[in-house]
Amino acid sequence: MPVDEPGSSSKIHDPGPTVADLDRQLRMLMILRVAAASAVLVATLYIQFLVGSQFSLRPLFGVIGLVYAFSILFALLHRWGIHWPPYAAVQLSVDVLLETLVIYFIGGAGSPFVVLYLLTVVAAGFLLTPRGAVYIAGLATVCYGLVGLSTYVIHPLIEMLPSWLRDAFMIGLSGSAIDATELYLRLFSLLLASYGVAFASAWAASRLRRAGQELRVRESQVVALERLNERIIEGMSSGLLVTDMEGSIVTFNTVASEIAGRTADELMGHKIWEIFNADSDLLHRFDDRLRSGGVYRTERLLRTPAGEWRTIGMSVIRLQRPDRELGSLQDIYVFQFRDLTNVKRMERELRLRDRMAVLGEMAGSIAHEIRNPLASISGSLQLLKRGNLSTEESDAQELMDIVIRESQRLSQTIDGFLEYARPGPFQPEQVDLLPLVQDTIALLANSAELRPDHKLEVHADPGAYLSMVDAAQIRQVFWNLARNAIQAMPEGGAMTVSIARTTEGIEVIFEDTGLGMSSEEVESFFQPYVSGSARGTGMGLAVVYRILTRHEVNIEVESEVGEGTRFLLTFPSAADIEPDEQLVPPGGEHGSSSKEKP
Repeated sequence: MPVDEPGSSSKIHDPGPTVADLDRQLRMLMILRVAAASAVLVATLYIQFLVGSQFSLRPLFGVIGLVYAFSILFALLHRWGIHWPPYAAVQLSVDVLLETLVIYFIGGAGSPFVVLYLLTVVAAGFLLTPRGAVYIAGLATVCYGLVGLSTYVIHPLIEMLPSWLRDAFMIGLSGSAIDATELYLRLFSLLLASYGVAFASAWAASRLRRAGQELRVRESQVVALERLNERIIEGMSSGLLVTDMEGSIVTFNTVASEIAGRTADELMGHKIWEIFNADSDLLHRFDDRLRSGGVYRTERLLRTPAGEWRTIGMSVIRLQRPDRELGSLQDIYVFQFRDLTNVKRMERELRLRDRMAVLGEMAGSIAHEIRNPLASISGSLQLLKRGNLSTEESDAQELMDIVIRESQRLSQTIDGFLEYARPGPFQPEQVDLLPLVQDTIALLANSAELRPDHKLEVHADPGAYLSMVDAAQIRQVFWNLARNAIQAMPEGGAMTVSIARTTEGIEVIFEDTGLGMSSEEVESFFQPYVSGSARGTGMGLAVVYRILTRHEVNIEVESEVGEGTRFLLTFPSAADIEPDEQLVPPGGEHGSSSKEKP
C-alpha cells in the first residue's frame, strides 16, 4: 500500500465540510447563539438594576426572544434531518440580521456589539465555502451600513413621535447620531476586518479540513497495515510471541498457541518464562545479548501442559513499536520459534540409517579383518597337531605366539567394531575444554609412543572454555587425534594444540608437522578400517567422527603430503546457551540425558 511521505498534505485537496463535521459545527453554533443572547440579556438586566434606565427594554427583549425562537426552530429542523446545502447559510444570515437589531437598539453605529459580526464571519469560514464566508462578510457590512444610515433617516422620523411611543423604539445610545466621516471610517474598517476574517477563517478551516482528511487517510493506512500485519502473523508457519518489558505476552499467533499447547487465555497476559519452563531472569539474560540489536538463536525443550516434550528452534529480538495510546515508542521482545520435534526425529532416523549403511559396508571389511587372524590361528593349530610338537620346542613356541598375537588382533578388531556400532550413553554437561586438552597432553607425554624428538605444546589464553559435551567421549576424541599426530611423525616433530574463542564457538586445533596426506587420503580419513598406521585397527578415527557428529561439532581437515596435518574442531560455546537449555542434548536426542528436565 503506497504511503505518502510526511508533509505531503498539499496533495490532499480540501474536501469541504463533511456531513458529520457540519452537523457537529451547527450544534455548536446553536449553543453559542443561545449563550450569547443569554449573556446580553443578563448583562443588560444587571446594568439596569444597578444604574437604572430611562429607555424601554422591550425591543431588546423582543430581539432576544427572536434569537430563542429561531434557535428552537433550527434545532427542530436539525432534529428532523434537514441538511440541504443552504441550511448553514440561512442560519448565519438570520444571525447577522438579529445582530443588526441588537446593534441598532444598543448603541447604533457606535455599539460595541459590532464585534458579533466578526464572530459570525468566523463561523461562516468554518461552516461554508470561502465564497459563502465572503457573502456573510458582505451581508454584515451592508447591515451595519443600514444601521449607520438609520441615524440620518429613521431617527428624525422617530423624534417626531410622542415620547411614550419614541421610547418603544430607542434604548441606550441608539438615538445618538455619529459624524458622517466617522461613520465612513467605521464602515470601511468593518469592511476590511470582515473580509479579512472571512478569508483567514476560510483558509484556516480549509487547512484544518485537509489536516483532518490527511489524518483520516493516515489512520486508515495504519488500520490497513495493522490488518495486513495480523494476516501475515497468522499466516506464518512458525510461532510468534510478543512480550512487553515485564515479560507479559501481548501478542501471539495461532501457531504459537498450537506449539505451546495452550489456549489464548493461557497465553495472553501470562509471563513468557512460564511458557518456556524457565526462571524469571530469562529476559535479563537476553538483554545482555540483545543490547547491540542482535538476534539470539537457540534450541531448547518446551513442555506442554499435557506433559509432552517438544524441541523448538527459537530466535529472540528486541524492538521498538509505536504505542497509539501513549503516543510513544515501546520496547518489546519478539520470540519466533518452530517445532523441530519431527525434524529432530527424522535427523536421528537418518543418522541411524547412515550408521546402518556404514555397518553394512563394514561387514565386508570385518570379514577380511577376521579372516586373516583366523587363518593364522587355524594354520598354527594344524601344524601343532600334525607335528606332535612338544611345548618346549622352539617351533611350538613360535606357533603359539602366532595364535596369541592373532587372537589379540582379532579381539581388538571386535572391540573396535562394537565401540563404533554400539555407542555408550550420551550424558552432556557443561565442561571446560582446556583441562581435557591439558590432561590428554599430560598422558601422551608419559606414553611409550612418545620419542625424545617429539615436541608437545598447548596454546590457550587464560579463562574457561565451556561447552556442552560428554567429557569422557571428548577426552577419547582428543586422545585419538593426539596419538594420530604422534604416529604421523615417525621421525619426530612438533604437535601443537591451540584453543580459542571465536564468534562461531570454541575452536580446538590439533596441528602436526608429520607426513601429511593426499587429498584422496583426506577424503577417506574417517572411514572405518582405513588406517595410516600398521598397528592401527582403522576404527579410532571413525569413532572420533561419530562422537563429533553426535555432539554436532564441526571438524575440518587440512593436509598436504610432507607438510603435516591440521584438524580444526568447532564446539558450541556454553556462554550462548541458557542454563535450562544446557539440558537439551546436542542433536536433539531427547531423553538421552540422565538429568531431570526442567
